[in-house]
Amino acid sequence: MAAKAGFDCTSIVLPYADESELEINAKLVQLFARRTGRKKQTILAVPINIPAKGMVHVLLKEKIISKVLMQFQSNRIVFPLTAAVHPIWFIESIIQETLFAGKIPFAPLLFMSSELGRYAEEAGIELNVSAGNFAKGKLQKYSNAVDSEARSAIKHAKRLELKVGPNYFHDIIDSI
Repeated sequence: MAAKAGFDCTSIVLPYADESELEINAKLVQLFARRTGRKKQTILAVPINIPAKGMVHVLLKEKIISKVLMQFQSNRIVFPLTAAVHPIWFIESIIQETLFAGKIPFAPLLFMSSELGRYAEEAGIELNVSAGNFAKGKLQKYSNAVDSEARSAIKHAKRLELKVGPNYFHDIIDSI
């Protein structure tokens, strides 16, 4: 959505916690490259370790990714946050942290729901809407773990400069 509006996405952060997520996110990167007509793409492949399972897992992952984005990106960051999936307090906290870091946050998916479902379906992703009712206090107890995991993810990130071609998905996977 940001690219449709003219936002120049100079690099893509591709986070993954396991091989399954790597494949899903690589498909999204491929879809983005195809839709924007990119011939070359800079990808920052970021392995992340989520310090908990269950309901808190989804929000912890997003929190770690947001902290990584704040470190890697220029002054403008596009967040894949939507009120259809994320609690409003969570979205507000990420936007506030971004502004505090001196960055400009964009959230083009914020109020999308039906279109978001269609994009997820097109990319072969099941949209999880269960995180929306999660309590803020449960996430705060993982604050130190989130910071630690974000630092570790940044340390182990891999920068890829790839040409977009017919085997782009496999090029991404093979490069990581």
